[in-house]
Amino acid sequence: GYDNRYSKNISSVDNLGGGSGGQYSNDQGGNLDQGLNGSLSMLYSSPERPPLRTLLGNVRRLSRDQVGCRLLQQALDEDGPTAATAILNEGLSFWAEAMVDPFGNYLFQKILERITPDERVTLVSSVSTRLVNASLNLHGTRSVQKIVEVCALDEMNMGPNQDETKGEEEGKNGTNNGMKTKETASKILTDA
Repeated sequence: GYDNRYSKNISSVDNLGGGSGGQYSNDQGGNLDQGLNGSLSMLYSSPERPPLRTLLGNVRRLSRDQVGCRLLQQALDEDGPTAATAILNEGLSFWAEAMVDPFGNYLFQKILERITPDERVTLVSSVSTRLVNASLNLHGTRSVQKIVEVCALDEMNMGPNQDETKGEEEGKNGTNNGMKTKETASKILTDA
């Protein structure tokens, strides 16, 4: 269940909207507190974790806040694959930012663990151009380490010589007979 100790510091979340169009403003330049009946603090004052549907639409701003990030991680743990897919898809435009964020990197690492290998390909593809810079950042290096770890596990779980078998089939007559070699998160990581 929801742990009330997370609701101690809500002032930072109440100030996210700020109205100044700064770092936490949304793409329309409006106040971030417009959603959720006017205040993100409602997410923190509830005795139970808000439902996933309430968190969705707010993943970017919640991932930048200690309490919000914990709520999203809790949703990943409690709501399973549905939550993982929904949070992954909402975050595709900003996962590279989350990798280096003091709080967002924890969500990034957690989502890497919770998504399917095919979804991991999508996620790693979305951040591949930023991996070197992320690895030079205190928080980003943890995110990159987690990518390497889960990619290695994916490779081990894929089975022996899966890629080699496809390569042999392609080599028999010089074509791939319409078969496309499956892209893996490991391959993307290696190529990055």
